[in-house]
Amino acid sequence: MAGTAPDGLVFRDPQGREINACHLPPALPAEPVAALQAAHDVSGLAIDAWTSAIRWWGEPLDLDWAVHGLMRPRRQSLGSSPYV
Repeated sequence: MAGTAPDGLVFRDPQGREINACHLPPALPAEPVAALQAAHDVSGLAIDAWTSAIRWWGEPLDLDWAVHGLMRPRRQSLGSSPYV
């Protein structure tokens, strides 16, 4: 780090390269939780108390099922992750 606050600070990585300033975060809607829930409803995503519950109880890996899941075509739609 070099310079003086508030506007003249320059941050560098271990190799001495300058680290660029990041962009400002996007503006949040007036009710961000309601907006997120509405987006989930539109996409059919249901998050509840059981969403983070484990679904594996130590049984052996079904390799055929795992490879089939990895080889299936990816769903591509606006706003969806290519990894789902």
